[in-house]
Amino acid sequence: MDNKSFVTHLKKIKACEEAVEWVKSHGGTPAECWNDCERGDWMAWLAAKTKSITRRQLVGALADCAALSLKYYEAEYPDDKRVRECINTCRRYAKGEATDEELKEAAYAAYAAAYAANAAANAAYAAYAAANAAYAANAAAYAAHAAAYAAYAANAAARIKTLKRCANIFRKHFPDLLKG
Repeated sequence: MDNKSFVTHLKKIKACEEAVEWVKSHGGTPAECWNDCERGDWMAWLAAKTKSITRRQLVGALADCAALSLKYYEAEYPDDKRVRECINTCRRYAKGEATDEELKEAAYAAYAAAYAANAAANAAYAAYAAANAAYAANAAAYAAHAAAYAAYAANAAARIKTLKRCANIFRKHFPDLLKG
């Protein structure tokens, strides 16, 4: 698939205009765009839209993204283990070692932690969104939110760095997603 066809495909699946414009200006093939993208939230969204990726695989990648912001939450709430437990449950789910019900319970606990918190809530929301991607009707939205919440746990420079780290996580989990 060439760049023009990829842009058309992205528009068809309703990718955000900013991502479509980036792909268009990049000019590369889908694989080249995947390799060069620095926006983990875009990559999470696209991975969730890809039929070759299972929800378990997606949850595993998102758990790794959510874990990037865990230090911010635990610095603010060192005794609250709900977010860490949610991330661990997501990772177990990705390996087939946790049930849908366990994942749902972990998601609710992380959501409750986010609701109770203010300053560091994005870490909790990242874990909640990662877990919720497994059974939500719109997994793509939750996928993008999980990566974005992980990024928004800190200042602007840290957000850019975190989005890049999320992009690398998605390349690690799905190195061949757009090849061929």
